[in-house]
Amino acid sequence: WLAGLRAASEMGKIVGDKEMARRYEALYRKARDSFIKELWNGEYFILYHDVATGRKDECCMLDQMNGQWYANMLDLGYILPKDMVKSAITACYKYNRKPVQEGMWYIDWQKGECWVNGAWPRGGATVPEIGGQWGSPWTGTEYMFASLLIYEGMVKEGLEVVKAVYDRYNYAGLTWNHIECGWHYFRPMDSLTILLALQGFSYDAGKASLTLKPRFNPQNHTSPFIVPTGWGIFSQERKGEKQINSLTLKRGELVLSSLRLQTDRKPTAVLVEKRAKRANKIEAKFSWRDGELLLSFKTPLTLQMGDRLYIEM
Repeated sequence: WLAGLRAASEMGKIVGDKEMARRYEALYRKARDSFIKELWNGEYFILYHDVATGRKDECCMLDQMNGQWYANMLDLGYILPKDMVKSAITACYKYNRKPVQEGMWYIDWQKGECWVNGAWPRGGATVPEIGGQWGSPWTGTEYMFASLLIYEGMVKEGLEVVKAVYDRYNYAGLTWNHIECGWHYFRPMDSLTILLALQGFSYDAGKASLTLKPRFNPQNHTSPFIVPTGWGIFSQERKGEKQINSLTLKRGELVLSSLRLQTDRKPTAVLVEKRAKRANKIEAKFSWRDGELLLSFKTPLTLQMGDRLYIEM
């Protein structure tokens, strides 16, 4: 809800509806303050607080920060204070981590670890802690959580969650058939967002702006990228004083007005070329701040299938 309000406010700005942008921003701020006041317990956000009766449930839900996950993918920044987000996901990583055991939904034929939907580290559970939806793992939610951990810089922990899911289903012989509320359930398809988090991907089609800032192996990184109009391969290599990035389009096309990349130092010079049958130098301005290089192209650059954008700094 909070992330949706922030997104709606940004939509208002994009379409030039200032009143809409102001209205949704005001709703977001009011809702955010209430969310913190009623649900923050100093470590994580609890399941609910019924202000009419005073009843609370101190459950630590694995998906409590899925709005922040959504906001990260949309490059909206923090919808809740950063320190609270980090504390909440750290609590989830610690408390919701359980051994696979009898009574959990659909995993009698699995073994290993899982991250369950709900945990009660402070007691007060209103339902049995094992059994039912709350005490079982949903791999789609685990993948969301893994992706969020990576977005927030906890790459090792995020990959641990991914491996636990993979190992369980590999053991069961169901690598590509994840079960939640039925076989071949669709939610685990959000595993794609693990790729987005690992490569620091963000794309704004309206502004033709692409961001790629890998969190995984930034010294020698290669991964596929996907945009609405095509897909290709992204690479980043650092050797000594030099960094080389490239985008090779495999299908469709990609229009770029700007490109944001990650560097470990401020470049003194940047070479940009579009390479197809021959190399053509591309005119681009660059600026650098806090480890981020922004390349702005004088005219929008279109990459077609087979084209390679080469950047050397």
